[in-house]
Amino acid sequence: MTKLLRFLILICFVLMLSPLAVAQKQHAFIWNNTTGIQDIGTLGGDTSYALYINDSGEVVGYSYIAGNITTHAFTWTPAGGMVDLGTLPGGSSTQGNAINSAGDIAGNGIDANGKQVPLYWSPGGGFVALPENKGDSRNYGFGINDFSDVTGQHYFGEIVRGYL
Repeated sequence: MTKLLRFLILICFVLMLSPLAVAQKQHAFIWNNTTGIQDIGTLGGDTSYALYINDSGEVVGYSYIAGNITTHAFTWTPAGGMVDLGTLPGGSSTQGNAINSAGDIAGNGIDANGKQVPLYWSPGGGFVALPENKGDSRNYGFGINDFSDVTGQHYFGEIVRGYL
């Protein structure tokens, strides 16, 4: 068999299997040495991602909601399960990236103007959009400490700046 024929057979095989890869669902999970791996579910969509866990075992991340078009940040605990944190007023999407010991969350989301902004979420106050870089819509909240200080990135074209 020639190299070209083998290559074409390989491409056909990959294309034949690609719909199977797209149809697969990915669920966030938690693992510990007592219970092992545990699927923590989704918010109605096919896919969820767990991104951070604090010392109390609270998990934060994001999940597609029904329809698989937009994402919502979530928290998860063994007692309460997965809880949808919603979006900013008028916004369309959120993502929880880190959680501190008080349950405060750093993340990012799309606001009512369609811009991606860094976010702060607290159990008592919900989402608050943090200052954004007006020139670029790539703004992220990546970390939070126990003083509720949020760190993240603002993009300025090709330049990336961290913030606190």
